Amino acid sequence: MGHLKTTHFQICFLIQYMKYFLSKSTLACLSLIMLPQGMASATEEESIASFLQNHCVKCHGEEKQKGDLRLDQLDVQISEHASVSAWQDVLDMLNTGEMPPEDETQPPKEELTSFIGAITDNITSAHKRLADTGGKISMRHLTKREYLGSMEDLFGIELPRNLLPDDVSGEFDTIGSDQFFSLKQYENFYKAGKAVVGKNLLAITSPLLEQKTLRHDPEIAPAEAAKAAYEKMITVKEMLEAGAPYSEIAKIDPKVADEGQGKLFISRYPKRSVKPIANYEKTKGKKGVTGSFNYSTESRPRSVYKLKLFALEASEGGLKIRVNGKAAGEVKFQSDQTRVSSYMMPSQSVLSSMGITIPVHALSHYNISEERTVNAGLRDQKCMELFGYLLDRLKEKKDLSGQSLYDSCLVSYGSNIRTGHMLKNVPAFVTGNSKGRIRHGQHIVTPEDTALCDLWLTLLQTCDVPAESFGDSGGTISQMLA
Repeated sequence: MGHLKTTHFQICFLIQYMKYFLSKSTLACLSLIMLPQGMASATEEESIASFLQNHCVKCHGEEKQKGDLRLDQLDVQISEHASVSAWQDVLDMLNTGEMPPEDETQPPKEELTSFIGAITDNITSAHKRLADTGGKISMRHLTKREYLGSMEDLFGIELPRNLLPDDVSGEFDTIGSDQFFSLKQYENFYKAGKAVVGKNLLAITSPLLEQKTLRHDPEIAPAEAAKAAYEKMITVKEMLEAGAPYSEIAKIDPKVADEGQGKLFISRYPKRSVKPIANYEKTKGKKGVTGSFNYSTESRPRSVYKLKLFALEASEGGLKIRVNGKAAGEVKFQSDQTRVSSYMMPSQSVLSSMGITIPVHALSHYNISEERTVNAGLRDQKCMELFGYLLDRLKEKKDLSGQSLYDSCLVSYGSNIRTGHMLKNVPAFVTGNSKGRIRHGQHIVTPEDTALCDLWLTLLQTCDVPAESFGDSGGTISQMLA
């Protein structure tokens, strides 16, 4: 790792060693280069190229690239990881029948079967070949993404993203043999490490913060301001009518310091007094006026902060709370300030926590091997357990009316795409009482041409959102309604 300095003696020794090695092993080396394990033979390569030329290149070649896909330049030997993904997409489209399109001439069944078999074998061999290190494992360093995430998870410190340079590697930045680690990167990682250590030492050695109590009455400030503006205008008017000296009047309103300004004030008073009087009448003796305040304190890593909120007299609505610029979602949700919330499952983190090393995208093509099928099932089971935990929490928490959040919510879990990049027949799970408007305990199979947006439109209207359409929706799903 890094740039190593080589002495003159080492260079001379290396040259002499290479001369000896080449003189003794030239034939063996050539054999290894000419016959790499698992690569397509010349016959297979010609057969694959012929299939692509006859059935694919017309729409995905040099002159035309439908769907931004070009196939005439694919690496038939699959000599790198990026080629595996490209050929896997081709295989998926053939297996699902998306390619060739129905309006194009179809290849003979035997030819198609032979082509799919050859591609499947080549992909399988490429996986083994590219994963084989010959017994040698290349050390790798944490990527910028992994390092920043680790510091936040372990120490609660969010380091600036520009503190570390972007990783310089191929498409897969976690492969040690593809990584590059320069002296400049070493210095940046060292600087980041010192920042983490410094902040944690501060948290350990500094005394505990004192408990503070802060009271804020949001209706007082606007009420006092309205009262002051109202009394100011009334006082100036009464002083002018009583013939008070302008030196005294100017102490109340510096803009009324002479006779001319006094006459101007009296002429404008009927219109100028309307707003201050209205604001005063609006806030006089009334509560429920909205307002905001800021409370800031030092944030220390790996420290626990407890914030207690008490509403002496709460009106309809609630409190919007932000900590470090982020909304405290649970409190905000319970106060009926957020009606819609979306969440995407961190799939890679879920797999890592289960000890599954297959990448997320690769695992989505689970029908390739038994290992993927088994791991895909374990992942789905884990995701449903996490989803069940969310539902349990919704049932435990109460909203402002006293009922559980589950009873007043509508929750949908699913995706807009299936394995193999298919956009049809996607499953969706709907739960939540939604005040009894949804009929639960049923499995609905909609017609094949039903748009997923029909589901979203149904849920929107169920939640009293006046939407007549959504996306490419064609209507609602009436079977869902109670």
